[in-house]
Amino acid sequence: MRKTKKLLILIYEAISNGATISGVCSKFNISRNTFYRWQTEDKKFKKSLNYAKKLCEELKDDIAESEHIKLMKSGHWLSVKHQLLLKQNRKSNEREMEIRRQKYLAHRRMFYGKDCGDADEIEFMTDDEVGERNVQDLVDFMRAEDDED
Repeated sequence: MRKTKKLLILIYEAISNGATISGVCSKFNISRNTFYRWQTEDKKFKKSLNYAKKLCEELKDDIAESEHIKLMKSGHWLSVKHQLLLKQNRKSNEREMEIRRQKYLAHRRMFYGKDCGDADEIEFMTDDEVGERNVQDLVDFMRAEDDED
């Protein structure tokens, strides 16, 4: 089959609705080699496929979450337990990240002898802003943190 704009749109729609690449190739009578060649040659097509795959994953997540909520509403105790554990893990991870940020700030204050800003700013600093020495310092600090755990 020839590559046309209409065909590319149909492929995009099929993948965003959950079709596999094999399924798409079979449905539209194109070989996998052709599909991947089109993807390599056409950057817009590749970008749209990645977006379609992302939409498909979000759709699956929405469906799963919806079914999970239905189960919780019906009193399915394992679903309720699962949700509570997820919430507990999220809070635990947030606390752990905040502790690591605070330790890093304290380490920078000690190393540079001055205040280095709010902990939230660390996430947005680029290599150029931080400087090569600071980046290496952060890497060493994170390795030391991981070794302690």
